Amino acid sequence: MKRFNCVSETRDLIVVELENVEVRIRKDSGKIFVIPRYKTKERTHDKILRELADSLVKKGIKKIRVDLRDYEFNDPSLRLTCGKRRYDLVFYYRGKCYQCELKPPGKSWEARTWEQLRDMNLTAENLILIVPQDEVETAREIKRDEKKLWDMTIYSREELLKKKVLPKGSRKI
Repeated sequence: MKRFNCVSETRDLIVVELENVEVRIRKDSGKIFVIPRYKTKERTHDKILRELADSLVKKGIKKIRVDLRDYEFNDPSLRLTCGKRRYDLVFYYRGKCYQCELKPPGKSWEARTWEQLRDMNLTAENLILIVPQDEVETAREIKRDEKKLWDMTIYSREELLKKKVLPKGSRKI
């Protein structure tokens, strides 16, 4: 009889996948999170958001807050709200706060998206729009026409993780 499906380990976390639950153990605090299996089958947006946040944590980002209830590295001191809107991801790096909005495929050119970004840009220090790789140029073209969004940055997920805004390798922050 197979007792577990998979065990994985990162610098800060041990994950044990069982048949009906996923158990996550934080190495630094010893906190244990038990997540029912039905919650691990997330929608695409949440899955991409979790992968991006995990990548940032692996790169050394310590102060991070993600718009996912069960994300184990959430820092409650960071706010996700901005007026009537919510950022998907907020993190600190080198004393600067970065607010991110993640858009899944097909959403980056919707009028509703750009209305949301205009609202967010009023309170954001460093607003970053994260779109699929094949929609980056389209989003940048739309941004050129939006006069209130000149200071917003647009990246694909891959570009964001490679940019100098973020730490390289496993360097501590």
